[in-house]
Amino acid sequence: MSLEDFLKDIDNLPWTDSELAHQMAERLMERYRGDLPVMVANWLETHPPIATRTAELHSWLLVDSQPWTLKLNQLIPSPVVGKRSENVHNHMRPLTSMTLCGGYRQNYYDTEALLHYKLGDQFAFDDLPCYEGPSTKPGMIYTIHPRIFHALTDFEDGTLTLCLYGPLA
Repeated sequence: MSLEDFLKDIDNLPWTDSELAHQMAERLMERYRGDLPVMVANWLETHPPIATRTAELHSWLLVDSQPWTLKLNQLIPSPVVGKRSENVHNHMRPLTSMTLCGGYRQNYYDTEALLHYKLGDQFAFDDLPCYEGPSTKPGMIYTIHPRIFHALTDFEDGTLTLCLYGPLA
């Protein structure tokens, strides 16, 4: 198996139904789980990625094949907040993530409580009702949707995730 095989399988997902496509993407990642880390490493030898960076995340665009995108993400401690997210956030696109190495913990936030804040309001993480979201370890796969707000609360050094982003919600 190669990453090209995996990419062809992703292309064949029913992207007109994002919910179903991401359910099927989870099963697809499970099928390739043992091979994906090596397949990505081999891919990177011949396909230079495009890099982006935020405070706690380095991201490499591996494939941009509308309507989906495949990225490799590395979590990096921030000099400002350490090993956590700088803020509570959501993602504009649903994404299915597989942890390749390392792992992290995260909280999910009550979106009803967020509706009471206006643009520019300041608040602390501790002000918002939350519950523990999925913690990850190598091989773990899950999907997060745009309606979910979350923040990383801690991560291991060298954490790498492979993320499949679907169409804009």
